[in-house]
Amino acid sequence: MRLQFMRSELLSLLRQQLPALLTIKIKVNPRLSQLQDKQKKKKNRVIKRASKMPNDVAQSFLALAEDADPALKAALHSLAEFSKK
Repeated sequence: MRLQFMRSELLSLLRQQLPALLTIKIKVNPRLSQLQDKQKKKKNRVIKRASKMPNDVAQSFLALAEDADPALKAALHSLAEFSKK
């Protein structure tokens, strides 16, 4: 896209060396953009593992789980179990 905006400036500069030059045809390979997107996605997929949490934090999660709804209770228990690993 940037080359399209700079086309007239490029044409002027090239005409200084090649006066017979009339136009510039700019073609872009769309696959290059797709490859760059895939590479960016691969970089973003880095999975960071949490460090082991302190035991008192795990106990706090278990205390919160007592009064929570079932889905939240399961999630809090899962987090608390993580500290034992």
